[in-house]
Amino acid sequence: VNPAKAKSIAWHAMGNNKIPISSRQGKDKIGYCTRLKMKKNTPLLFILALLSPQQRFITMPTANALSQSVVVIGLNAAFQKRFVLPPKTNLIPGNVHRAHDCETGVGGKGQDVGVAMSCLMSSVKDGDDDGSKKVLLAQFLGKGAEGDAVSDLLRTKFGLVDDELTIRNAAPLRTCTTIVGADEATELVETSGEVTNEEMATLQTKVEEMTSAGGKADCVCIMGSMPPGCPDDTYADLVLRLAGKQSLVLIDSVIGLDSLLGALSSIYGEYGDASTDEQGVGGAVLKLNAAELCKLADVTKGSGGEADQVTMEELAASAKGFVKK
Repeated sequence: VNPAKAKSIAWHAMGNNKIPISSRQGKDKIGYCTRLKMKKNTPLLFILALLSPQQRFITMPTANALSQSVVVIGLNAAFQKRFVLPPKTNLIPGNVHRAHDCETGVGGKGQDVGVAMSCLMSSVKDGDDDGSKKVLLAQFLGKGAEGDAVSDLLRTKFGLVDDELTIRNAAPLRTCTTIVGADEATELVETSGEVTNEEMATLQTKVEEMTSAGGKADCVCIMGSMPPGCPDDTYADLVLRLAGKQSLVLIDSVIGLDSLLGALSSIYGEYGDASTDEQGVGGAVLKLNAAELCKLADVTKGSGGEADQVTMEELAASAKGFVKK
């Protein structure tokens, strides 16, 4: 891991279904932490790339079913509300605020990624002869009016097939409300309903049925938090079922990270394993923001808020502590 020599990771889509992965300096050695340059006062993103030099070009499989799919694991879905304050108005605690506008939609990190991937892949589907490429969203979607609204939006507006890996669990779907002011936004997040053992077993069964029929997924995205009732190793369990050596895995979560990284190690083998000579070996990318990195490395931030900026000293200490772990 050498942050000094690697400023960014460039992912460039090319023809023949190949994705080259390289540092901006063009070095062959891939596998480092990098701090992205961002605008002032914007939270820093910290990325750990777990890719060997042999993984510079990743060839996508051409089989049908799951092996032509992107599976987004977003277990903690939400119904999203945006409460927009009048122009030039900010939220004042203790005051009465009347909305200038209200909007509703799909919430949850995994759901946002599923929608984005579905839009990006729509052009691929248009030019695909068999139409087998698709985005699958693995989620617990609570019953009731909010769950029905999100289900309808995912299916009708965004074209996501929401019944293949979606579990309509008994607990009501949570609502997340964003209060949008002139200069800042405040997020109110409800507690998620608990997932039962039977509901988790139903999701695992659906995954097993799909992998038995169609192989491992092209890509697996692991997004956000998990609702109560999910074991800590849920993400590790699902990635072992869904991902193979040729799969790409993107992680934007710190839940159950130790077991998840252990699962990825068992899938891909040791870094630079000479016994792995097949073409099209996949890889994993772990995305962390600065606050998450501090938490994982047991570095105490000087400022208490989750969205507050981290100092360069705290970031450097966090990077060192995370790599040592």
